[in-house]
Amino acid sequence: MKKIILTSIFLAFLISFASPSFAETKKLTIVFTGDARGELENCHCPKDDFGGLERRSNYINEVKKDVDEILLLDVGDVLPLFNPEFNRQAITYDAFISLKAMDMMGYDAMNVGESDLILGEKFLQEKSQSLKFPLISSNIAYKSKNELFFKPYVIKTMKNGLRVGIIGVTNERYIINSKSLDVAPNREMVARSVKAIRSHVDLVIVLGHIGVPYSMDLANAVSGIDVILSGHWDAETQEPTKAGNTIIMPTKYHARKVGRLDLEIESEGGVSSYEWQSTPLDEKYEGDSFIKKLALKMPSAKKQEREKPVTITRKVIQEKKSILTEADNMPAPGKPLRVLVFYAVGCRSCMEVERDVLPGIEQKYGDKIVIETYNIGISRNYAQMVRLEKLYGAEGGYVPEIIVSRYVLMGEKEIKAGLDKVIEKALSEPSDLKTSGLTKEDVVAYQSPGAADSLILSRFASFSVFTVGTAGFLDGLNPCAFTTIVFFISFLTFVGYRKREMIMAGSFFTIAVFIAYFLIGLGIFKSLRSMSAFSYAALAINIIIGSVAFILGILNVVD
Repeated sequence: MKKIILTSIFLAFLISFASPSFAETKKLTIVFTGDARGELENCHCPKDDFGGLERRSNYINEVKKDVDEILLLDVGDVLPLFNPEFNRQAITYDAFISLKAMDMMGYDAMNVGESDLILGEKFLQEKSQSLKFPLISSNIAYKSKNELFFKPYVIKTMKNGLRVGIIGVTNERYIINSKSLDVAPNREMVARSVKAIRSHVDLVIVLGHIGVPYSMDLANAVSGIDVILSGHWDAETQEPTKAGNTIIMPTKYHARKVGRLDLEIESEGGVSSYEWQSTPLDEKYEGDSFIKKLALKMPSAKKQEREKPVTITRKVIQEKKSILTEADNMPAPGKPLRVLVFYAVGCRSCMEVERDVLPGIEQKYGDKIVIETYNIGISRNYAQMVRLEKLYGAEGGYVPEIIVSRYVLMGEKEIKAGLDKVIEKALSEPSDLKTSGLTKEDVVAYQSPGAADSLILSRFASFSVFTVGTAGFLDGLNPCAFTTIVFFISFLTFVGYRKREMIMAGSFFTIAVFIAYFLIGLGIFKSLRSMSAFSYAALAINIIIGSVAFILGILNVVD
């Protein structure tokens, strides 16, 4: 009996001694950025002057002093898109500096966003060969074959033995600059990668360049994801949210704030607890470093500093922080007045405003204003125009349209007559005017997937059947079409066609016109126009038709 008691005590001692090792948790510190879009230096903003590669490097070095090891990741969109400030040469330099700086900071992986392919996949592939960190994407694939262009994931083993699987993904709704690549559905491709690595790792992290709402959908649809670092969505705060067991934390605009997640990982995998930080890269992290010297190599930065231009650079808006409140559009001390120009491709009045009005306005007001142009062919931009019209009581507008402060100018005539006066008035107004911004519910609705499309559809849904029918009938009374068919029938009569043959030919002509208008309504020609080769094909067709018409005219005169 005594032996049994002693043995029991001994076993209990062993179990109590060993139990801490069974319950031991491992720690992981994740530092991440995203959506830098080519911003090498701090933004030099009148307020919240954050960001820049040099400050980011100094922040990361500070974290490394406090933590034995960090996992340093980027969610994507390191490179900028084409705009007046960034031509191909400028983006090439920017890419070299940004990627080189990230390499020096010690990044562990970078997801490929749509803007990272702005110079083509071969350019990015060549750059990646000189980098110590991998570029990953689980859903950017060849169109012609079932094969991914980048590695879908990487597995990194930390010093404490923790195995971390890192998966890259972008949203299939985004357009990439490639003729041979396409973006596959994010849920399906992430599910494949999770299935492939889940049993080999302790933690699965997805670098999701897909937006916060889509990250929520992904977490709910695919099990086995522990963390989603979400980009391409300027969230109001970086505070993490949870979808089931998945932690979702967004990036911040132009990487001006750096996200940090401190995780405790259970021995059998899974996050037991976490803490988060969102650190603005302010002057606290200023300092002379090699990264700063590297950033100053950017030719455009030197040129701008040397020339100090009087006029302000015009911004072409494709994807940017949404115009959500009236206060965003109001003048503020030290902040230039925003002049929002909404236009459509091919709109003659829009081109005349661009050519005849805006240059004089830029010259007159200089850095007191900033002109931002929005192509309403992009649904997000059209939705912004509609929302601002509604906010300022000017619904039913049309392009060209310019919004300054609370004033809405529609049409070429009104813009030419009133833009200068409106800007003068807006600049003279006090900045603390009472505003009536959108409600929180409006903002949430706007940020949800498909909100822009819903807003556009709601405007068209307000049209009655009578309105649509009348518009169609009036549009059908086309003098050009009548003249053409009269000429066509007259020609057939002259040639000697019989009545039945003329009816058949006229019917086919009418059907062809109907099909052409129907395709225009479906947007088929809008799609063709967006193709890079369309403008050249259109030019060639115009030259051929013009030449034929000229020859026929000469022959007619001779005859």
